[in-house]
Amino acid sequence: MFIAGYGLVTAYTAKTIGQVLADPEAKEMTQKVMEEIAAVAQKKGVKLADTIVADSLETGNNFPPETKTSFQRDIEAKAKRNEGDLFGGTIIRIGKDQGVPTHVTESIYSKIEESLKN
Repeated sequence: MFIAGYGLVTAYTAKTIGQVLADPEAKEMTQKVMEEIAAVAQKKGVKLADTIVADSLETGNNFPPETKTSFQRDIEAKAKRNEGDLFGGTIIRIGKDQGVPTHVTESIYSKIEESLKN
């Protein structure tokens, strides 16, 4: 939840975890990705705490504000091998399989993938 949510958004926005938390739009985007993950997990029968999204979002405050995620560093380096499919692709595939919309994740992931082609 934490790693995929922050990883996708930091890679997409090129913002550190602290910058994501300070930017209402980026923070909301992270929360929405986490909500999609929670919805997919719930549909699959995975039991999560009712506060998992809020708790995962709050965990970002435990990191130095200048922290970059490994996925963000991969995208900045234009690495051919990266964690994108693990985070974005998996959420999207399982969401489709379970009939759970993952529009925010799909949008972010497709834009990241497109940026790697340039």
